Amino acid sequence: MFKYTVGDITLDLALVQPLDLLTGSRHSVDRDLSLRHFRSRLPVTSEFISLQSVIRGTLLVLDFATHSDFFLVDHIDSDMFLCAQSL
Repeated sequence: MFKYTVGDITLDLALVQPLDLLTGSRHSVDRDLSLRHFRSRLPVTSEFISLQSVIRGTLLVLDFATHSDFFLVDHIDSDMFLCAQSL
């Protein structure tokens, strides 16, 4: 997230990188802990958006074993936990 100023107008922007939920065979630890595993798409599909257009976001943590994969952190609050259950 960053601010971009043009003249007297300041825009709050974010670079958004699309991710895909990984399905199929998962590591037994991931399955036992109910971890949701995501993989990033090619960087060319990323785009800048206005932060004013964001309705809901989520916290993702990098999987240090593979630098293009992330885990969804769904235990921040009950709303995030319930939303993640539908994935």
